[in-house]
Amino acid sequence: EADADGHRTEDSVLAGKIYAELTSLGYRVFYSRETLREYPGEKFEPHIFAALYSAKLMLLVATSSEYVESTWVRNEWKRYLDQVDREGQLGQGKVLLPVTWKMSPKKLPQALGQLEAIELERHDAMSRLMRYVRARIPKKEAGPNPERNSDSIAERLMDRAFREIRDRRWETADQCCEDA
Repeated sequence: EADADGHRTEDSVLAGKIYAELTSLGYRVFYSRETLREYPGEKFEPHIFAALYSAKLMLLVATSSEYVESTWVRNEWKRYLDQVDREGQLGQGKVLLPVTWKMSPKKLPQALGQLEAIELERHDAMSRLMRYVRARIPKKEAGPNPERNSDSIAERLMDRAFREIRDRRWETADQCCEDA
């Protein structure tokens, strides 16, 4: 997220653009800068671990070997890659895709070297990336409410309240709103 001087990294800026593109297509995306904003003052590791465990696809945005090898980033992609290896044998279909910018995929750590990668310098790279995502995660799996990035309890209750209003079940709708 930030370099040694506290400035936002190219990785973070690029991940933000990818996040915006994917959410505009209706995908539920975990991007710490946005997603963890909902949890101020909390420890983030349980949220990150839950996202790693449930994700069907992890995009590893890389502009330098240094950032890819940093403690937190390395921990996250290694955990996910372990799941890919473990669950890949069971046909679960988890995928880790490195997305590079100004960096050759050959400079990725050896554990990532055998993976397909997308180099964003190419003129059609973003559209290729979106096609890649759509091919691996069909729209029906994108999430229950594509307009929203969060799946919080309050949002689910409000979704239910609106369904109850539509079906003219006023008391149930009122209770959902109270609970939310």
